[in-house]
Amino acid sequence: MPMYLPTFDSSLSYSWVGNQWQPPSGVPLYTIQEMRHIFTQGNVLWIGDSTARQDYVTLYNMITSSSSTHDDDHYYSNLTVAQLNEGINVNKGGKITEICDRRYPLDLLLCRDIGNATVNNKIVHYDYTEQICFRDVFNYINTNWRQLVAKYSTILVSVGIWDVIRFQYCGGQNVTFVRDVLNVIDEKFSANGHVQVLWKVHCGAGNENASEMDRTAQIQQLTRDWFATHPQNNHTNNMAMIDLAKEMEGRTYGEARIAGDIPPHLGPTARMLFLQMATHEMAQQKGRSLTKNRTI
Repeated sequence: MPMYLPTFDSSLSYSWVGNQWQPPSGVPLYTIQEMRHIFTQGNVLWIGDSTARQDYVTLYNMITSSSSTHDDDHYYSNLTVAQLNEGINVNKGGKITEICDRRYPLDLLLCRDIGNATVNNKIVHYDYTEQICFRDVFNYINTNWRQLVAKYSTILVSVGIWDVIRFQYCGGQNVTFVRDVLNVIDEKFSANGHVQVLWKVHCGAGNENASEMDRTAQIQQLTRDWFATHPQNNHTNNMAMIDLAKEMEGRTYGEARIAGDIPPHLGPTARMLFLQMATHEMAQQKGRSLTKNRTI
């Protein structure tokens, strides 16, 4: 029989041994098959900058991998770092090498299907729209929310780097604008409980100066404060915060950073941590069950 996952105490933290994270007691370490099961319950949309794109591709590489086998009781996966990183910069900087045949009307930069996964006999869509600033996400939600509600069951948002290191390009808004973005998401989706929205608290870029680090910290804290004063923090609504920045403390700046291909990006270990956290949040927030018994 399937089992439901335990409630995650958000006061607990993932721990680090060297550059490897471990989940808190009571929080599962999800297999690729379990992640696939959870992320194929409906259409998925990622909204954000290149950090969202890299998360999008990393998860896709995992849940569509053929490097997995199973017997009656166990699953085995063997993905290399190269496989996790494959294609993480696809369509970067306007160099389109992968055409999205359903780009419009939702301005999708990437659109894929999850293998043979179906819901109600329809193929599960797995999409990404590039919105690199807070103002872009604000305008995108305001303009498209009805269509988003009609199409997607899960929306993940990863944005914030540009509003620190390129904040003039992003309009030079005060850090408090993050609350406006969260408010518009809450306003448009709170009445539509079937749409689950996950907001990632972004980590700073590896090359931030002191003032930029301070701006990042302010945005992070404003985000935490917003969720602390809204019902979502009690998991009574369909919007949740994935505080990757908290779990990456000590691994964001300096020599200990889990570095990616360029300073704003994190390496695959950090991306997998976020994907594990997002998977757990999805599993418990919607009360989804796994297909197998497991010991936790």
